[in-house]
Amino acid sequence: MTELRGIGVGRGIAVGPVLRMPDPLPDPPTTPSTLGPDAEKERVTHALAATADDIRARAAKAGGKAGEVLEAQALMLDDPMLPRRSGSRTPSRRPRTTSGLAPRRRAAKPARCSRRRRSCSTTRC
Repeated sequence: MTELRGIGVGRGIAVGPVLRMPDPLPDPPTTPSTLGPDAEKERVTHALAATADDIRARAAKAGGKAGEVLEAQALMLDDPMLPRRSGSRTPSRRPRTTSGLAPRRRAAKPARCSRRRRSCSTTRC
């Protein structure tokens, strides 16, 4: 007979340290930026560099495999295509929507009946 040693775990009971997640970040503003495309591209470049530096600091602190994963993420932020691609997505004029979201798409057409006779919304077909 095999003898198992350790802490038993039962339904509804947990033993161990409690880690609390931080409060969620606030939603970004929905108003369009008043800065021009060049200024926005500069903001993106600085934000990517600052984020890469922060992740590298965390990688050095974590060490081991976790540090390697974080270092890989920092390398992705150093990709020179990121600021270029974000610059190409910065509109040179005001967006069409005031909410900052993409324009609404057309409503989907109703699904055709599997019998191909008519449009229906029943699930029996």
